[in-house]
Amino acid sequence: MPECLWSCLDWDRGDRICMRLKRENGAGPTNKLYPDQAGEKEVTANAGPLSEKPPINITVLILDALYYHAAFRSFQRARTAEPELRKALQDFEPLQALSEAILREHGGSAHKAYDQLEPIYMQMDGTSEQIGFAYTPVLEGVASTHILCASALESHINARASELLSGKIREKFERVDLEFKWLLLPKLTGYPGFDPGAEPFQGFSRLIRLRNALIHYRERREPCAPNGVPAFLSELGLTLEDASRSLASTSRMIESLANKLGQDTPYWLRRDPGEISCFDPRCVDDNA
Repeated sequence: MPECLWSCLDWDRGDRICMRLKRENGAGPTNKLYPDQAGEKEVTANAGPLSEKPPINITVLILDALYYHAAFRSFQRARTAEPELRKALQDFEPLQALSEAILREHGGSAHKAYDQLEPIYMQMDGTSEQIGFAYTPVLEGVASTHILCASALESHINARASELLSGKIREKFERVDLEFKWLLLPKLTGYPGFDPGAEPFQGFSRLIRLRNALIHYRERREPCAPNGVPAFLSELGLTLEDASRSLASTSRMIESLANKLGQDTPYWLRRDPGEISCFDPRCVDDNA
């Protein structure tokens, strides 16, 4: 086997490259090629002869990794902004409590309590504006986390399908919706599928619902709360807890798919942001 191919197999992603070369040369999907200690190659009985042509060096853009790590960074930004938001909310609470106490003293009549309430309400208006400013980076980070997690999962399932499917099956696969792709791919390749009524698929379905609600957002209105924060934010998943669940669901779905397909978990799923490259250099056997 050419030397440059063995150098490829030494990489963190070598198993995947090796398995693909075996499939292209007639071996089963779970068979692998490994060099032994003497530098020879081990070939399973049903593997065809490797091409005599030199391998081709290619570069693949791994968008699933890029989107997943971008989602992680978005979540970190939202979490970093949370203390400022918490402070703004805490600053509002005593003002609201004071205004309610003044109203009680005057039998609930804002007209009678006007002189006392006016400066309090002015402070409340300013503080509620600060709450809006403080909420913005949190909401940006949380919404981006959901959207990028869904993008990572779509990119990942499409990448696996491009390796495992071909012809009309692949063409029809590309037309189905995202959730059905994840249910369908393992079964098309002869492996156990996901249970749509259990985790991690239920968490994945919730993530897709939140992504769709944000991408196809229809204006919502409700009576203004004293601090100006709408209650429907939680219905849209715009909380740090929901963003954290979306990241966890994304990771579990990708790990579970790898297990079902008999593959290693993608290396980039175990790395911190900044520790991966979005370019994946590979060697492929030229059988043309």
